[in-house]
Amino acid sequence: MTTMTMTTGPAAAVLPETPFIVGTAHRGTFHAIPRDYALRALAPGGGDSCGALCGTWAQVATRIGTGAFDRAHLPAWMRLCPACTWTIALQAGSAAIAAELEALTPAVEDLAALEQLVPDPLITRRVCEAILATAGDLTDGSGRQDVVELLAHAAAHAPVLLRDEDCVDTSIDCGHPGPNCPAAPACPACSVRAGDWAQDREGFYRDACTIAAPCQVIGAMAAFYGVEVTA
Repeated sequence: MTTMTMTTGPAAAVLPETPFIVGTAHRGTFHAIPRDYALRALAPGGGDSCGALCGTWAQVATRIGTGAFDRAHLPAWMRLCPACTWTIALQAGSAAIAAELEALTPAVEDLAALEQLVPDPLITRRVCEAILATAGDLTDGSGRQDVVELLAHAAAHAPVLLRDEDCVDTSIDCGHPGPNCPAAPACPACSVRAGDWAQDREGFYRDACTIAAPCQVIGAMAAFYGVEVTA
């Protein structure tokens, strides 16, 4: 696990005493920045940005929650970098690994919809479980980047449910009876989402390239690890 030093000064005063700090990067993905890196970035002339655990250049974000990168206390809406979260999990041990697997389990309301739309709503979780099962000893705290690489790739392709704007906005009546709002499963990694040019529609899936889930990536990994799709 990353070793942190006791650094003092103006930058240290705004950072929580936690191993990793939240960082923001391209298109709203949140990354884990080692605290010492964040301290140097916030120092005079540091530029507020540095490398995250995954290697992505990210801006230190001290105004999101406490500023600590801790899955258990971060809002559910945040799209976390799977390479960062899996790196931390494999360093931290079984409880953190279990939390990452749980994060790949759809919420109850989404699970009910996915069960009607895809053969196996838990396929991504089961692929990650198979990767872990064949990885050997993960208790040495080394982080096993060879395993992280596969886990992060699978997690990035986990199906998401796309719904109409009116169905998501709880302040209006979308006109669909009960829980029967239309939804479509998509792969967030294979699909194209609008960039910051789209302003308040940044992140919306583009009609020109919205790829249905489960995608071929998940299918290929499931086949390699012998994970059978259960209907």
